[in-house]
Amino acid sequence: MPTETVPALQYWSGHIESVSMSQVFSLVNIVLLFLLVWWVWRRLTHTSDKQLWLVYAVLKSLAACSFVWVYTYHYGTGDMANYVHDAQAYHSLGPSSFFQALFDPEGPKTIIDQLTYDFDRRAMLMAKFTAVSYYLSGNTWITALNFSLVGGLTIFHFFMMLKQRFPGLSLPAMGALLVLPSLVFWTSGICKEAISFPAMLLVLTPLLRLGSVTERLAWWHWVLAGLGAWTLWLLKYYIAAIFLPACLLYGLSTSMYWSAYRKLVVGLMTYVLLLLMVSQLHPNLDLHRTMQVMVDNYELTISQTQPGKSAHYNGLRPDVGSFIFHFPKAVFTGLFMPLISQYWDIPSFLVALQNSLLLITLLTLVVLITVRRKWSEIPAGTWAILGLIVLLAGLIAITTPNFGTLDRYRVAYQPFLVLLIAAGWQQFVLPRKII
Repeated sequence: MPTETVPALQYWSGHIESVSMSQVFSLVNIVLLFLLVWWVWRRLTHTSDKQLWLVYAVLKSLAACSFVWVYTYHYGTGDMANYVHDAQAYHSLGPSSFFQALFDPEGPKTIIDQLTYDFDRRAMLMAKFTAVSYYLSGNTWITALNFSLVGGLTIFHFFMMLKQRFPGLSLPAMGALLVLPSLVFWTSGICKEAISFPAMLLVLTPLLRLGSVTERLAWWHWVLAGLGAWTLWLLKYYIAAIFLPACLLYGLSTSMYWSAYRKLVVGLMTYVLLLLMVSQLHPNLDLHRTMQVMVDNYELTISQTQPGKSAHYNGLRPDVGSFIFHFPKAVFTGLFMPLISQYWDIPSFLVALQNSLLLITLLTLVVLITVRRKWSEIPAGTWAILGLIVLLAGLIAITTPNFGTLDRYRVAYQPFLVLLIAAGWQQFVLPRKII
């Protein structure tokens, strides 16, 4: 070998040795994400759908980077930092110990003192999800990209299914699922919503395929739905307790050939019965226990929140009468607050702007439907979905009056409200030729 090539070999050899395994894993992770985007693109048949997926994938990637940047440089602390801290603690274990720790409900004894979430089972589970992604990526930014794009694939698949099942809802569904800023942001980071909302859509997917003539319902749809229900229960049991009985009731109602009114009345009674049954599955879901926990969480949140950044329910008590009295305000808070007059920084301004526009859009729609006397044309199913949204909004707003946290939690129901509002405008207001 000529001697002049030896320095070059030494140069590249030194660089190769300086590359750590975490950097190799990060590179492989990025390649896998590109392959995921390419695979979905290849499976789509229409050019417009291919273009939409690429735009959405870019949007979700930018949102993931924005999420990490905001929590790292704007807030400096928060759940993301705690999840990453615990993920690094899991990462310090060897491969065999790491995988054993993932299935240990009590947490690994060797690093239990290093964990931030060593007592909260739901937060510990989220930390384990983060640890798996962090183990593959070795990087906070790529970990967020994993959550964002994998969850984004679930959301996009649900959008495509909804578009095929109900062609008239294409634009409303696009606005609610692919464009809504708060949904895009909160499902793109290292937080429970990045997993819980796609899990909700996995449960809904086979239910919306029931009765479809053009779409086949495969066995793996039910497997994914079961996995989604289990994940949702483990991460957000209080949302699952309200959401899953409604899904079960919808599935049962598809086989009933009753009038819309009879379905609504019987469905409401059945839903209450299902709620009572579900309340026995978790100690915090007992009626009296639930109200006490909610009041305790409310008082704790108020004590830790700066003035002007939360909703107040003066005199809230853990009894039915007090909850009924404060529930209307809680529903309005859960749906629309903070408004544009209540922001305190740039992120809160963006949230307040979205909420204010949503409120104006809804009020305008209500006025136009009233003037045009179209209330009788609204399907019973729409009222059922709206009732579910109101129930979730009110209960979550009481438990979590902090406006910042509330914006993240309302991801569970806000997209469905936007979908109903957009569908209402399309159905009752806008000329057909515009659509």
